[in-house]
Amino acid sequence: MMDKKKMMNLTKKLVAGCLALSVIVAGIVVTPKAAEAEGEIVKGEITYKPMEMATYWDTNSKTAPVLADHIFAGWYTADANDEVTAIKEADGIPANTTTYAKFVPAYVLSVKTQVEAAAEVASTATKPESTFLRVLSSVDSEDYKNVGFEILLGDGEKVLEVAPITKVYEGLKLSETDTEVIRPNGVFGAAATYFTALNMEDISYKSFSSKIYIRPYWTTLDGTKVEGLAKNVRVEDKYSDYRYISVPVNLLTDGATPAEVAAGKVTMTYDATKFTVAKNDGNYRIDTGRLMSEMVYNVVESNGVGTITFVGNLNTINTNIAADGLYANIRFIRNEGYSEATESDLALTKTANDFCNWGEEKQEIIAW
Repeated sequence: MMDKKKMMNLTKKLVAGCLALSVIVAGIVVTPKAAEAEGEIVKGEITYKPMEMATYWDTNSKTAPVLADHIFAGWYTADANDEVTAIKEADGIPANTTTYAKFVPAYVLSVKTQVEAAAEVASTATKPESTFLRVLSSVDSEDYKNVGFEILLGDGEKVLEVAPITKVYEGLKLSETDTEVIRPNGVFGAAATYFTALNMEDISYKSFSSKIYIRPYWTTLDGTKVEGLAKNVRVEDKYSDYRYISVPVNLLTDGATPAEVAAGKVTMTYDATKFTVAKNDGNYRIDTGRLMSEMVYNVVESNGVGTITFVGNLNTINTNIAADGLYANIRFIRNEGYSEATESDLALTKTANDFCNWGEEKQEIIAW
């Protein structure tokens, strides 16, 4: 471990030496996207991009390409009418045929949660001795081998063993007595067709404020495991006087040529007339993610605009880490008079820049 002051000085040097990397708009950090490339097949919000499958896939190693705003969803072939067919693992790489990487909007493989009504009470009210947390993600189709969740409990990151899931749902109720049925496209977005769901049972009252790290994944029919957008959640986020909106910042990198980083900066702005960063005993409810072991941040709210600047780094010299996973997580609370404001009302804009390795070389990554 290095002296913290020395490490922060080195981080400042790294950040100062790197070039601007990418811009985040509408709540997503993206690299500038070119116009639709020749040969791409676009079906609604889903893109089939011609790519060399052999660059990412062989029988012993299967990695995922990346596309800004999207998550990889399998390899496909297409006929003259642009009708696509999924390549299965047993098929291998088809000879003398164009292969297409399927990309779906990133929101499809993200995380939402529900808790039972008994736990959605005020923070000062009597709580149940235990509750359950329903973890939700989604898929755009049934063309996957399985789906699932990586879940780590508390600051100690105790692994919750979760078997792969092979059942999906067109709609869900929170309980058998509920009359309301929620649909995937209403929760995640238009490209979400089916829910994937997991109930975490018997969460003790003592753990309602404990962090739960969740990262969804799916396994495509060609056998590639693809991890989505991770997020930290807590039961207490649903308290009626909190109703926190938990916003993660994730980094993803190309599986064939992964970018490795040692430090990087993200700046986020939001509508401070409707929201503020939640606090507890004067401390902002902001979590350092799982990528950068050291992080500092600054929050400024002025003239209706909030700005959060994060600078993160590893805490061991001459060390890099793949730019893949949760960088930070912020919990927002609605201001008085905006109790019905939604996540889209945050009007998030973010700038991700200055991502470098220990050699002070700019690393081109994609972040959400």
